Amino acid sequence: MPSLKLGKIFGISIELHDTFIIMALLFLVFLAAVEQTNFFSILLLWIFLFFSVFVHELFHSIVAISKGIKVNKIMLLPIGGLSVTEEQPEKPIDEFLIAIAGPFFNFLAIIVILVVAAYLPSLWPGKLLTSTEISPQEVYNAILQYPLFALFWVNFMLGAFNLFVPALPLDGGRVFRALLSTRLGYYKATMMAAVLSKIISGLLFIIGFASGDIILAVIGVFIFLGASQETEMVAVRHSLSGIDLKKIVS
Repeated sequence: MPSLKLGKIFGISIELHDTFIIMALLFLVFLAAVEQTNFFSILLLWIFLFFSVFVHELFHSIVAISKGIKVNKIMLLPIGGLSVTEEQPEKPIDEFLIAIAGPFFNFLAIIVILVVAAYLPSLWPGKLLTSTEISPQEVYNAILQYPLFALFWVNFMLGAFNLFVPALPLDGGRVFRALLSTRLGYYKATMMAAVLSKIISGLLFIIGFASGDIILAVIGVFIFLGASQETEMVAVRHSLSGIDLKKIVS
C-alpha cells in the first residue's frame, strides 16, 4: 500500500496512507471553498482525527507487544488505521484484548473530555447539554466552533464505529472473530466474519452512494478490501498448516 513514512516509535514504523492525505485535502477544499467554512477549524478537526487514530493504533500495538507479537508498522487510514504484525494472535482472548485496546483509548479520552467540560463549561456547546432536540446542522456547527467538542466527536465516532460494527478489519470484526474462534476455530471464524464483513461493506456502499455520502461509500470499499485481504492471508496460512516447509525447500 502506498504511504508516507513519518518515523518510528517503540521500534514501530509509523506510516500515513495516501488516502488519508487525499481525503483530508479533498474535505478541506470542499468545506472551505464550497461551504465557506472556517478553514482552520476544519484543519484542527483533521489534526484531532490524525492524533486519535495514531494513539488508537498505538494502544493496539502496545497490547500486541505485551502478548509477544512483533508489530512492524502502524498504517494510519481514514477509518482508523492498521497495525501490521508478523503473526496473528493464537489465542482468542489475546485477539479480543488487542482488538478492544484501541476503542478503550477512545472511550477513555471521551471520559476525560467530559470531565474537563464539566469544570470548564465555556469550552462546551451548552445547547448539547440542555436540549433534547438537536439538528445535525447544530452538531456540525458545534464541531467547528468548539475544539473540545470536536475532539469528543472524533473519538466517539472512531471508538463506536470501530468497536460496534462487526466487520473485518475493524475492531468489532476482530472481536466477533475472537468470540467465534472459541467455538469454531480461527479459520472457520475468519470465513464467517468475512462473509458478514462483505455484506456490511455492500450495505455501506449502497447507502453512501444512494445518499451522496462519498465518505461512507469509500469506507464500504475499504471494509470489503480489508476483509478480502484478511481472508486470503488466513486461507494461505491454513493451507500451509502442518506442512514442514524446511523439508520442501531441501
